[in-house]
Amino acid sequence: MGSFIDALKPRYIAWLKRRNPVAPEITLDQKRIFIFPTRVGLLYGMLMVLIFINAINYKNNLMFMLCFLLASVFVTVILHTYSNLSGLKIKAGHSLPVFVGDTVQLPLTLAGGRRNRFGIMLGFQDQAKTQLAVIDKDTTRTYVGYSPTQRGWIKTPRLKLRSIFPLGIIRTWSWLYLDFHGLAYPKPMHQPFKYYVGDESGKEEGEIVDQSGIDDFRGFKDYTPGDPLKHIAWKQYAKRGELLTKEFEETHVSAHWLDWRALAGIDTEMRLQILCGWVLKSHEENFEYGLRLPNQTISLGRGDHHRDECLKALALFNLPKSKPNVGAA
Repeated sequence: MGSFIDALKPRYIAWLKRRNPVAPEITLDQKRIFIFPTRVGLLYGMLMVLIFINAINYKNNLMFMLCFLLASVFVTVILHTYSNLSGLKIKAGHSLPVFVGDTVQLPLTLAGGRRNRFGIMLGFQDQAKTQLAVIDKDTTRTYVGYSPTQRGWIKTPRLKLRSIFPLGIIRTWSWLYLDFHGLAYPKPMHQPFKYYVGDESGKEEGEIVDQSGIDDFRGFKDYTPGDPLKHIAWKQYAKRGELLTKEFEETHVSAHWLDWRALAGIDTEMRLQILCGWVLKSHEENFEYGLRLPNQTISLGRGDHHRDECLKALALFNLPKSKPNVGAA
């Protein structure tokens, strides 16, 4: 039985994608909403059947009335549970860039339309669900957590939105494929710098030069306003009460190239992870740095914009540079 269900699952997912294509904004309608009794609802239905059978057997009008009353409540709940989702608008916002393996909060805007919506839960499959008690008529903003497993444009799995309002005997749900227009950077791997071209090291072009250290410690000096906080000798301050600053002798130059060829013999994804770590380290130390990739070179620079440009180049290496357009639902 399990293998039969596993064989049908890919076809079911493909059918869902055809029925509910990827879109930045979705309005729930009858094509997107599924409805079925809960376990409590199935017991409720069995109770109605038993009461109806006994009413026929004993020809009891009160039992007939009770059965029809329960049936009318059941039908009414179906309509209210369905209308709680019908017409709901869900819009995906632009998410912030994130590194592979980290969790990003994907923004969602839900609009209730002409009425409030109650008791709605949403979340990705096999992940914690976010529960919204009330969705306003205007808009309600929320976030769902997601951890990308691959670099590049974030492609989220199907998002499940469900509700059992008002009595919990009927559940209604919808599977959503939303476009959050987010970007996942490679997971950074921190290793000592290596240089391929000898501009910084004085070596001949083509040599790979290791640089395992950053600065050599030289000694202490009296603290002067403006010294970097990370260079303050806090241990000496705790012992002696004197505010001192650590002095270093630089063993490297402030401008360097992060070159793809310096990591020869390493597979592509690991190269990208190491280069990502080098970009972050260079930015943290306020170096002037450039990035050389096959078929792409980013000139020397520094600052947040330069860092983001380098990280984006690493994230989209051998991938489409622009997000594919998706049509509306």
